[in-house]
Amino acid sequence: MSKILVVDDESSARESICITLQKMGHQLKEAATETEAVTKIKEEIFDLIITDMKMPCEEDGPLDEECGLQVVKRAKEINPSTMVIVITGYGTIENAVNAMKEGAFDYITKPFSIDEIRIRVQKALDQYQIANENKYLREKIKSSFDEMVGNSEGIKKVRDNINEVAATDASVLIRGENGVGKEIVAKLIYENSRRKDNSFIVVNCAAIPETLLESELFGYAPRSGIAGADPKGKPGKFELADRGTIFLDEVGDMSLPLQAKLLRVLENKEFERISGTKPIKVDVRIIAASNKKLEEAISKGEFRVDIFYRLNVYPIYVPPLRERKDDIPSLADYFIKRYEREIPKKFKGISQKAIDLLIEYDWPGNIRELKNIIQRMIIRGKGEYLDVEDVPAEICSFPASLSSRVNTFDEVIDNLIKVYKGNSLWNETLRSLAKRTVEKVGSKNKALEVLGISKPTLLRWVRK
Repeated sequence: MSKILVVDDESSARESICITLQKMGHQLKEAATETEAVTKIKEEIFDLIITDMKMPCEEDGPLDEECGLQVVKRAKEINPSTMVIVITGYGTIENAVNAMKEGAFDYITKPFSIDEIRIRVQKALDQYQIANENKYLREKIKSSFDEMVGNSEGIKKVRDNINEVAATDASVLIRGENGVGKEIVAKLIYENSRRKDNSFIVVNCAAIPETLLESELFGYAPRSGIAGADPKGKPGKFELADRGTIFLDEVGDMSLPLQAKLLRVLENKEFERISGTKPIKVDVRIIAASNKKLEEAISKGEFRVDIFYRLNVYPIYVPPLRERKDDIPSLADYFIKRYEREIPKKFKGISQKAIDLLIEYDWPGNIRELKNIIQRMIIRGKGEYLDVEDVPAEICSFPASLSSRVNTFDEVIDNLIKVYKGNSLWNETLRSLAKRTVEKVGSKNKALEVLGISKPTLLRWVRK
């Protein structure tokens, strides 16, 4: 339900608009003059204001189109996010244009139909919702670079990539495992682009059933025949993202028929709604992401090569956390500061022993997993510092699960031989491997189980 103010000196016109919009489920307020309208705008925040251009500035005053223009000006000064639709006579379009220059979203000429009011109002409210979502996103994005803390070469390169491509309109394909922060990279590109004041719309292609994804992306025409669909039709995400940016997360999960429609948008900047016959032109920047090896999907016929090349104009690879472990201490400090405000608890930091455990872990869930682990440690923590006892068991027992990540211990040894055979470091490598395993798991017997070797072999390695 949206809050709407209707401003018109004719009570019959106000009543007609209010009845129509109340049936749509909105909350309505009325004003008859510029002064009354401005007073109400100061008292409460409206999602939308519909104002006639020609009205009295004060009660019993003469009709003046400047009064309607002042309502627009004051509304945008008091709350810039409020949408404004102006109503004007057929012969005074110039005044409507002036109102648009002052920040009005749209205008309607008299005489108008009830259907026209409904359509224009819904369009304005859709834009209001997107604008508010974008405002929220921008506030979150201000701290997004913080989540990319660290000085590893991999993350420095990602920052450089963002700075390099943001100012352009080039399509971007972000690659990386789940949880590395691909959506954060997309948001930062958007926030530093010339489109940052327009829409940023996220679509997770893997999370939406294939039967619904097409209507979600491209919308459907009035009376489309889709079961349960709004008979008035519905705009899709591409339509709502016009002049802005759309982020297609996990684009590798998109079906081949949908890829064909996406190709048309990439090539011609146009598409048709489901059951529609009229092409819709859009100016949209596309940023896509995938955790899949798209080259393999192409070879299997699951992903179109022409789509790949059009998305991959500017590729960005986000490294997994295991490739940037030097950044873990900085990331841990960042998440501690972030979550201790929310829980709330206060810590001086995290102990070096706890950090060492975090660094030893392989982080299959990447940044997302680290974030959740730190949050759990804060909930459990009781001392001045987060310490070893606050680290969850699955992190502490990581070496014991290491054996499940390789086929056999012989495979590990074979790889070590290739690197160190004939090298003076060979014996030291075996000794270090055995000693650290014993220290980590706490007993020689458990180390034997982890390493998959006999007790004499283990003792021989330790002695060496």
